[in-house]
Amino acid sequence: MLPGVTSRVFHYTGAVAAVIIATLATSFLENLLGPSGSALFFPAVVIPAIYGGYGPALVATVLSTISLAYFFMVPRYSPRLGLGADDALRLAVLLAVACATAWLSAARRRAEHAERASLLLVAERTRELALREDRLRVSRDLHDGVLQALTGIRLGLQDMASDCVGQPVHDRLLVTERTLSIEQRELRRLIDSLRPGAACARPDEPLLAALTDMAARLAVEWKTPVTVRVTPPDLAVRDSLEGAIRLMLHEAIVNALKHAHPSRVAVTVDTDQGELRMSVVDDGRGFPFHGRLEHDALEERGLGPATLRDRVKSLNGRMSIESEVGGSRVDLAVPLAGA
Repeated sequence: MLPGVTSRVFHYTGAVAAVIIATLATSFLENLLGPSGSALFFPAVVIPAIYGGYGPALVATVLSTISLAYFFMVPRYSPRLGLGADDALRLAVLLAVACATAWLSAARRRAEHAERASLLLVAERTRELALREDRLRVSRDLHDGVLQALTGIRLGLQDMASDCVGQPVHDRLLVTERTLSIEQRELRRLIDSLRPGAACARPDEPLLAALTDMAARLAVEWKTPVTVRVTPPDLAVRDSLEGAIRLMLHEAIVNALKHAHPSRVAVTVDTDQGELRMSVVDDGRGFPFHGRLEHDALEERGLGPATLRDRVKSLNGRMSIESEVGGSRVDLAVPLAGA
């Protein structure tokens, strides 16, 4: 039985039980109550009205009137009940009490619900404000600390390159300086994303441009070609998802370059049935296992990059790995809507 149906049955049953208890108590105390014989039926009406609402209150009112007319009003135990003007008045009074009590109880519950909703809203707004303050603090620290330090290092490398006599060393210093420049640009993007409202103010940009810049930087750093293909080329996702994609692909590419020692790495990104699908393929020495393992098997055996698995899982996605002697393939898939 559904919870709502169970609750209604309980309240109606409680209304009937309250009238029965009032009837038995009135019968037992009839001589003591005297003219106030209907006094015990008021709680039998009020209590269902408070906890059950209008329906149980109406049931308790009708049953109380019938019980009073049949068991306690003259002529007693009459199959025709003998309802008269006093019974009608009693019914009207009990009904008025039941409706007023049910209305007040419903108003109290609405007020309590509104108060709880207000408290939850205040708590959520407080949490959001605290998060905004933390993001602003981190963005300021990164801008005034790490970013400025990288600028100083770049200027020092430029001076060293200009004073260097040997061409090979000069070229290596300039390559390092350009790599730092790319890292600065990535750090600025991160700082911008931490500022409240920055992601909403900036329109979605094609994913291909961001991934191409990342691949170019990694190719310079590791001296290994890294190609990127995005289908369609103008594919754009919201900024928060783009950041997650870049982090996942960055980790997958670096893992391949670091552990497999390939001669090339290829990245492909496309969409299919509401999913963003990404593949990182290399021709290196592969993973310690051979064959293809899906996400659940990778988790169960503890294989593959653990951080990458966690990133994909946090986006409600999945990862699979295919590894052979001549290379490996890491497939990632995340939902476009829910990620």
